[in-house]
Amino acid sequence: MESHSCEKTPGGGVPSPSQQCSHVDAKGAQCRMLTTRPDAELCPHHLRKLRSQRLSAGRRLLRGVGDFEVPEDVNIFLGSLLEQMALNKIDRRDAIAMAYVSQLILNSQVALERQRENEKDARFAAVFARAQAAARAQLQQSAEPKNN
Repeated sequence: MESHSCEKTPGGGVPSPSQQCSHVDAKGAQCRMLTTRPDAELCPHHLRKLRSQRLSAGRRLLRGVGDFEVPEDVNIFLGSLLEQMALNKIDRRDAIAMAYVSQLILNSQVALERQRENEKDARFAAVFARAQAAARAQLQQSAEPKNN
């Protein structure tokens, strides 16, 4: 009988600690499940849970907010953001980034309002100038002697 040579692959059997889910529960115990990919930090269960939490946090943030075209929408969003951050539902860095983007939106709203006012002033000035020119022309016509 002939024997076959079998090559053993390294690491067979016991998973490496890097493949274990990094979720730690409220009691401080780490999840024992494995990740599905070597670059993943969470097992499929905790990954779904995290995505669900983020989605619900996003919905809570945007509740009552319109399309961010008026400052009131941004202020409602910022109030929700502060509430979610205070409840530890949103990471501090994410909250800082969202607050910064909100500030940019507010600044652009002010600039757009200023631009609209300037355009309105320019239209008013053009209408006023035409009216003045028409009035001058009418005065000149009435002041000219009529040839009969």
